Amino acid sequence: MAAGKKTGGRQKGSQNKRTRERTVLVTKALSEGISPLDVMLGAMRDAWQSGKKAEAANFARDAAPYLHPKLSSIEHKGDPDNPLETVTHIVLTSPETDDSTDRTASQAHPGIHGPS
Repeated sequence: MAAGKKTGGRQKGSQNKRTRERTVLVTKALSEGISPLDVMLGAMRDAWQSGKKAEAANFARDAAPYLHPKLSSIEHKGDPDNPLETVTHIVLTSPETDDSTDRTASQAHPGIHGPS
C-alpha cells in the first residue's frame, strides 16, 4: 500500500458476475410484473385446486417466510433489585355459581389484583 491507500483490486461496491446476473434477472421479472413470490403463490394455488395438497403445502412452506415473518424469541432476565412476583391464589368456580360479572376485578379475584 502506498501512503495508506489501496492501490489495486476491485473497486469498493462493484458487483461480481453472479450478482450482476441476479440483478438482471430480478429487474426483468419485475418489469414483466411477476416476482418469485408470485410464481410460488401461483404454483401453490394451482396445486391446491388440482387436489395435490402435499405439493401445495411445499410451495406454501417456501413462500411463508416472505409473508409471515418468524417472531423472535426473547429471554426475560429480570431485575435482581425488583424481582417478578408470581400469582399463587387461584379461585375455582363453575359457570352456574360464578357471579363475578357483578363485581369489579379486585373484588372478584382479590389475590390477583390486591391484598386478600
